[in-house]
Amino acid sequence: TGKEVFARAIHRASAVGQGAFVAVNCGALARDLLATELFGYAEGAFTGARKGGMAGKFEAAHDGTLFLDE
Repeated sequence: TGKEVFARAIHRASAVGQGAFVAVNCGALARDLLATELFGYAEGAFTGARKGGMAGKFEAAHDGTLFLDE
């Protein structure tokens, strides 16, 4: 989206521009899944959870930018 393009440009020009840029389209995620996407989960947290768990978007964007769209 145009907002994401603008956010990426700001990210590149900032002090954290070399870090990760992680975009999340919150409008495309079910309300129940949003917390899991943002914070991740530990192995065995629920039936069907991936072995080893999953890192969340906050962790993926560490030392970078997390862009929450819509």
